[in-house]
Amino acid sequence: MRGLTQSIAALLAARPALADMHHIFVSSFTTPQLYSLEFDDQKSTLELSGNIAAHDGHSWISFSYDKSAMYAGERDGFASYAVENSTYLGYRRSIELESGCQGATKGFKTAYVLPLMKAPFTVYGAPFGNCLNAMSVEPDGTLEDIVQNLTFKSSTGVQGMSMDPDNNILYSADDVANGIWAHHVDTESGKLEQVAFAPAPTEDARPRDLIVHPGGKFLFVVLEAKNEIAVYAINQGQEKSETPITFTGLTYSLIPQGEDPAEYLADEISISVNNDVLYASTRHRPNPTRRPRNKRRSGRNGYVTAILLVPMKESKTPQPNHPQGPGFPLRRLFQVQTSTSGGIANTVSPAPWGNEYFALSDSEVGMVQLTIGRCGKSMA
Repeated sequence: MRGLTQSIAALLAARPALADMHHIFVSSFTTPQLYSLEFDDQKSTLELSGNIAAHDGHSWISFSYDKSAMYAGERDGFASYAVENSTYLGYRRSIELESGCQGATKGFKTAYVLPLMKAPFTVYGAPFGNCLNAMSVEPDGTLEDIVQNLTFKSSTGVQGMSMDPDNNILYSADDVANGIWAHHVDTESGKLEQVAFAPAPTEDARPRDLIVHPGGKFLFVVLEAKNEIAVYAINQGQEKSETPITFTGLTYSLIPQGEDPAEYLADEISISVNNDVLYASTRHRPNPTRRPRNKRRSGRNGYVTAILLVPMKESKTPQPNHPQGPGFPLRRLFQVQTSTSGGIANTVSPAPWGNEYFALSDSEVGMVQLTIGRCGKSMA
């Protein structure tokens, strides 16, 4: 939505209202606003359907297992909302960061929030510091209290998190310590126990985001500084004290050949609704010696990359030419420019109603763009 003046942050498509009408919730980085959008897949139109007063600006949003509650990162804490209907969110409660969370950037807003998809439905929040908060929830999904303040080493900055398919292991991308944390989830309390720390493939790779394939065999990690996706194999049957992931040696570039990685910053990653396509975004960053008038605008565009994965159906009927199993990357499907540089974030979110659609939120001009991946047609 180009008419929005706020910086659009993370987004997630909500439940469809009718067979051909779908709804999306979007948050804002800098202003206390939430937005609901309506997409008509027959007319290919994307319209603003609601403007909702928020508790704060929210840098990231995510939904509970049944989409009845929404959780959001905000300045120095986390917020919870009730999903009243497909166009409205009702604010419920916020929880402040624990005072012992050293290294968190005050006033910057917490970086990531992720709910457990099974009981006890604990919500995990990362403030881009050396800690991670585990929060309990009430029966209706409202945030209740911090049950654990997990402390990492001093040089830590967790950006993205992802659960394994069984919700037993939490993986966290550490942009500052240059590696991936793995923590075991206690099935009774939701508290975390450190399992291992796996370094990034190279120095100064800066893992920013990551996602576990639902097949449970592969972990994909966005390397912000390298503008690449690194592919890790998840080691099945490991003891709790052993490293659960191994770098496969495979990487995929998120920028075209010949472009300078120093001029881009890889951003977010996600997987299509049928689990067969991996999407990742990267932003262009201004040259510090030639800074534009508007600090959000670099004058050049970012990119979205799609990678074809071995389909989930091969978990039951393995193919001789794909012995690695579901989720293994096969080839790049496409790499297209975004409409702007991407600003400080350009989150890519596949639609839950169809494998061919994905949405992109853009903080440079405050825009949401819905794209049909198979033909490159966009609606903004």
